[in-house]
Amino acid sequence: MKRLAQSVLGGVIILTTLVVILFACSTEKNTFINRTYHSTTARYNGYFNAKEMVRLGLKDYRNSYREDFNEILPIELLPNEEDVTDFYPIVDTAISKCETVISKHSMPTASKPSQKKTEHANWIDQNWLMIGRANYIRRDYQKALKNFEYVRKFYEGRSSTYTGQLWEAKAQIKLGDLTEAGRTLQKLDQRQQIRLSEKREKKSKSKILRKKSKDDEDKAPELPKDFEFEFAKTKAMLALAKKDYEKATKELKNALKHARHKEDKARISFIVGQLLQKQNKPEAREYYTQSIRKNAPFEMSFNARINRAVVSDLDDEQMIEELEDMAKEEKYMEFRDQIYYAMAQVELGRGQRQEAKSDLSQSVFFSLNNPRQKGVSYEKLGDLSFEEKNYVFAQKYYDSSAQVIPETYKNAEAIKNNADKLAD
Repeated sequence: MKRLAQSVLGGVIILTTLVVILFACSTEKNTFINRTYHSTTARYNGYFNAKEMVRLGLKDYRNSYREDFNEILPIELLPNEEDVTDFYPIVDTAISKCETVISKHSMPTASKPSQKKTEHANWIDQNWLMIGRANYIRRDYQKALKNFEYVRKFYEGRSSTYTGQLWEAKAQIKLGDLTEAGRTLQKLDQRQQIRLSEKREKKSKSKILRKKSKDDEDKAPELPKDFEFEFAKTKAMLALAKKDYEKATKELKNALKHARHKEDKARISFIVGQLLQKQNKPEAREYYTQSIRKNAPFEMSFNARINRAVVSDLDDEQMIEELEDMAKEEKYMEFRDQIYYAMAQVELGRGQRQEAKSDLSQSVFFSLNNPRQKGVSYEKLGDLSFEEKNYVFAQKYYDSSAQVIPETYKNAEAIKNNADKLAD
C-alpha cells in the first residue's frame, strides 16, 4: 500500500508539473507563471547564449588580430571587411537563436514594426538588441539600424530604449550619416538629462510623500548599466569620424572616468595618448603610462613605451637610455627595428643628426619581417640625405624604400616619384 501511495503521489507531481508547463507555454494569457516561464526562457535560451557566443568569438578574434599601431586605433575592435566573412557562422547562429526565442516567447508576439503591442515578457527587448548588435558586427549596418529603431519605438518605458538609441547612432556613423548620428546623440543626451533630473527630484522628496502618490514614480526608465561609458565612447566615435581630434580626446577622457574594466582603460588610455600626440601635446606621455599600468596587451604596451619616449621632453636622457635598454631585452628582439626608429626620432628632436642616421641604419638592419618599418626607415634616411643635398644617397634610399614599402602606405607614391626623379 505504501508503495502504491508513493507511486500515486509521484504520478500526481508529474501530472501537475506537466499541467504547469502546458499552461506556461501559452503566450496569450498574462499570468505570473506564464511571464516567469517565457521571461526566463527568453533570457537564457536566447539572449544569454547568443551574447556568450558572440563574446567568445570576439575574444578569439581580438587575441589573434595584429593591430596597426601606426594609425589611431579603433575605439571598438571588430572584424574588418576582410575578416568578417569568417565571423558569419557565429553571428548568424546568434541571430537565429534570438529570433526563435522572440517568435516562441513574446507575450504577445510583436514581430512586425507596424504592430505596437505591450510586451509582458522580460528579455524579449534584449533579444532584439542582440540581433541588432550581431548585424552590426556582421557589418550589415542598415539591418542593424532597423533593429535598434524597433527597440526604441516599441519598448517605451524600458532601459533598452536608451541602448537602442545609442546603437542607432553607432550604425549611422558606420553608414556615414554623421549629421543624423549627431541628432540621435543629441536626443539621447536630452533623455539622459531628463532622467537624471527626475532622479535628483525623487531624492529630494520625503519617503512619506513618495509612498503617498504614484505620481512620484519615475517617468523615465533607469539608465542601463555602463550607459555613460558607452555614451561617451560613441560621441568620441562620431568626433573621430569628423576628424575632430580635440572633441574625441575630451569624450574619451570622460569615458575613462566611467570605465570599469582594465582592458577598456588600457585601450582608451592608449588612444587618448595617440590623439594627444597627434596634437603635439606632451600630456600624451601621461596616458601612454596609464595604458602600460593597466596591463595593456604586449604589443600595445610595447608601442605605448615607444610613443612615450618619442613625446617625452627632448632633453630627457633617461628616455634614450630606456629605449636602448629595450633594444637589448630578449622579449623585444622582434621589435628592434621600431625601437631604433623611435631613437632616431628622439635624436632628431635633440638636433643629433648623425646619431639619428646611425639609429635609422640599425632600424633597417634589424627589420627582417616588417617591410613597412624598413621602408619608413629608408624613407627617413632619404629625407635626411636630400636635406643635406646628397642626392646620390637620397636616390638610393628612396629606391630601397620603394622596393619594400606597402602600397597602402600614405607616402608610397611620393617615395617612388622621388626615386625616379633623382635617378633621371
